[in-house]
Order: sequence, then C-alpha cells, then structure tokens
Amino acid sequence: MLPGDGRRLDLDDIAKTVANEAEKKGLLPKSESPKPDSATSAPPTLIRGYDRFTDKTLVEIQKVLIFSENRNAILNYGIGEFWLLAGYEYKGQQKVTPAFVVLGFSSIETTSHTEFMSVENRNLILLVDGERLPLGVLAERLFHIERVGNEERLELAVPLTTFMKIANAKMVEGRLGRVEFALKDPHLAALRALLDDISRP
Repeated sequence: MLPGDGRRLDLDDIAKTVANEAEKKGLLPKSESPKPDSATSAPPTLIRGYDRFTDKTLVEIQKVLIFSENRNAILNYGIGEFWLLAGYEYKGQQKVTPAFVVLGFSSIETTSHTEFMSVENRNLILLVDGERLPLGVLAERLFHIERVGNEERLELAVPLTTFMKIANAKMVEGRLGRVEFALKDPHLAALRALLDDISRP
C-alpha cells in the first residue's frame, strides 16, 4: 500500500493514520500539552517484596506518570502513556546497599507500533543539571494488553553513584531513542525516596 507520494507505508505512517482517525472520532486530545494526571502529584510510594523461592528482596517505586495523551507522542510514536520506573534488589531479607539501581520506563502504545523494538531506539541520554550522561541501551520486554495495545518495559542498571546524581538533581531532561521527556518534581521525589530507602540501615 502506497501513500499519496508513492512511498510504501512504514510503521510511522500507520501510527499517524490510526492517530488521525482517532482524532477525527474525537478520541485524540487536540491540545499539545500532556494531560494532567493525579499520579504525578501523589506522594512517593515504595513497594517492597520478598520472593522466598529466589531468596531476593525487591524494592521499587510505584510508577510515576511522565506524560499521557500527548498529541505529538501519539502521532509520532503511537505512545499513549509514558511512565518512570526504578528499583533495586538484594539477596535475602537483610538489607544490603546495592552497587546498581535499575532505572526504567513503561511505554503504553495505542497501536500495534512498537517504538522501542529496534536497538537504536533504546539509547538513553540524560541531561542532569546540564551535564550530559549517555547511559547506554536499555533492555526491552514487550507485553500485549487486551483491547489497549502494547506495553514496552525498558530497563537499565545504572551505578549507585550515577543514580544519586540523577535523584539529587534540580533538572533532568532525557531522550530515549526519539522520545524526549523531562523529569519534574514528582519524578525526582520518587527517585529520592528510593535513594533514602537505600541509605537507611
């Protein structure tokens, strides 16, 4: 199938076509601004769980919304929601200070398009108080959500010292593949809550 200019349709074309149809039906917000969400203003919550089969304890933040129903994100990448994830684990139930913290993102996609399937779209660069931190390529796991679309979970283990720098920053901007975002006060507060938990005996 070819668009009007004679090119073959690629995934971006398909995503934009679906998004345009959604806009015509009134399903796509016309504002360029992300939709406000109560998750971004809720106090940080940590989730702690022990797995007796693997003898590991996992501590993670309750995911924090970065943006949702952003018209540009839907049109360009098919992303309806984009969430911040972070956590760490240790052996047993006696807390041990980790050498690494897992930083991640959850991308809920409104079409069959998988924005982060290609390795080149999983490279994460952060600007932390103006300092460029090229963190590398994130691992990707794909989940199908019935009647919604796909969820891509992306994770990268970062050294604790790097995580401290991110959590304690005043301004953090990022680009994951083609997707740009900013971490605001609620996101940084969640990361600091996790860092405080690591610091406590």
